[in-house]
Amino acid sequence: MNRSETPSFNMKPDSALPMPEPEIHTLDDGNLLVSVGPFRSIVSSWHLTEEKVIRLQGYYRKAHPHLGL
Repeated sequence: MNRSETPSFNMKPDSALPMPEPEIHTLDDGNLLVSVGPFRSIVSSWHLTEEKVIRLQGYYRKAHPHLGL
């Protein structure tokens, strides 16, 4: 069966998408904006970013259980 014959109900539109890379941006006030996909949070210091990334990745996994991350 070639790809054009695959029934659409068997295909998941975002099943091949990996977890987005974390992004960290410094804000004008010195705080840091941490993002993983659509999930964002602000922390006051660099030493807090790793824990926040882990938490946001958990939120992403819960929001996308069909990805099997």
